[in-house]
This record gives sequence, structure tokens and C-alpha cells, in this order.
Amino acid sequence: MYLATEYLSEVTSDSDAAHSNRVILLRTLLAAPWMTAATLPFVIVAMKAAVPDTWREAFRAAFQLVFKTLVDDYGFDIAGSFGLSLIANLEEPDRLVAVSVIIER
Repeated sequence: MYLATEYLSEVTSDSDAAHSNRVILLRTLLAAPWMTAATLPFVIVAMKAAVPDTWREAFRAAFQLVFKTLVDDYGFDIAGSFGLSLIANLEEPDRLVAVSVIIER
């Protein structure tokens, strides 16, 4: 994750494109069948290490995209339950980013 984030950030000279690349990567990983509350913390730690100043915006944007799709497909109750269970093992400041997405929806 660290190498992928770093590469996708440096492959473009435009900071907006780099941000978009990080969001796409994270959105893809969040929707992966192997992503669980046990694996997400490792992904977040690696992204924090690769882009410490901008990882939170990418996580928020990616979580919004995944959560919106879940709400559209399954309804808010199931999406909210899944979202909360997915972020259960994150550190509190990181978890609050995702909780704010759930509450705003």
C-alpha cells in the first residue's frame, strides 16, 4: 500500500490528479472482498506513511464513494452497519473521518 500510494502520488505532476489517484486506489481497496476491520488499519497506516499531509482527504473521499454505493444498493441501515463494523479497529481520529461520512449521509 505504501509503494502504491507513493507511486500514484508521484506518477503525475498535478496534485489534483495525485489526489484522484489515491482516492481511486483507496476506493478500490475499501470495496475489495478481503477488506475487513482487521485489514483496514494496515492500509491506513501505510497511506499515512506515504502521504502524511493528504491521506485523510483521500480516505474521506474514497469512503464517501463506497458508502454512497452501499446506501444506494442496500439502504442506509445495512450500509451504516457495515461501515461502522469496517472502521471499528481504526484509531479514533481516523474512525471519526468515516463516522462523519456516515452521519452526513
